[in-house]
Amino acid sequence: MLLKYLSLLVILRYGLSFVCNTKYLVKDVCYEEYGSVIDVINNVTSFAACAALCCKIHDCASVIFDGSKHLCTTNSGISSYFATGCGLKYAKFIQSNCKSLKSLGKACKTSAECVEDIYSCVDGVCMCAAGYSFNEADETCLATCDHYGDSFTAFHGYVIAAHNNLKLTDMDETSCKAACVTTTDFMCRSIEITTLGVCFLSTETALTQKDDYTEYPGYSYYQRNCKLP
Repeated sequence: MLLKYLSLLVILRYGLSFVCNTKYLVKDVCYEEYGSVIDVINNVTSFAACAALCCKIHDCASVIFDGSKHLCTTNSGISSYFATGCGLKYAKFIQSNCKSLKSLGKACKTSAECVEDIYSCVDGVCMCAAGYSFNEADETCLATCDHYGDSFTAFHGYVIAAHNNLKLTDMDETSCKAACVTTTDFMCRSIEITTLGVCFLSTETALTQKDDYTEYPGYSYYQRNCKLP
């Protein structure tokens, strides 16, 4: 089914009215897993009204609207897994000027609860996804940094197959990170460390080489983060 972008002008009721300009990705779907259910609201007469309720809730990232039962389900996450044919409407926030959907630091069980693709659930917390560097200055996730710092985010059990600029042996996590930060031969944006003490430095990231970013036992991928101004 064709995906379509809608610009909804939503007027919220409940004593206070304002216009919320929000873009949604809308699709007919069957209910599956969209993170944690926040609430199920009865007597909702339209998809627009359902979307308005989501706009009011800070943690809401998506809604399911069942027009036949007038039910609106608000959810904390989004999903890329769809099944069609049951007459429901699913929408996720693409952008909004009436609320912030930042998830950094939020507790999570799955990456679906972290709202956007640039976040993933790492050790129970929403962090910048592999390939994105954390920019502490404005708490954003960036594909590239103007200047890289000395902090890293670890993704254990993952690796970029090949694409290494330098291989070092007899290294631990601290010395491998230091080698990345201090090298002047190339811009080091990521490292990989094996349980045998082998360290790989690379200009590439899980985003620039996403087809080669894969699970690999015994390796850990580290994304280098941005430098504070």
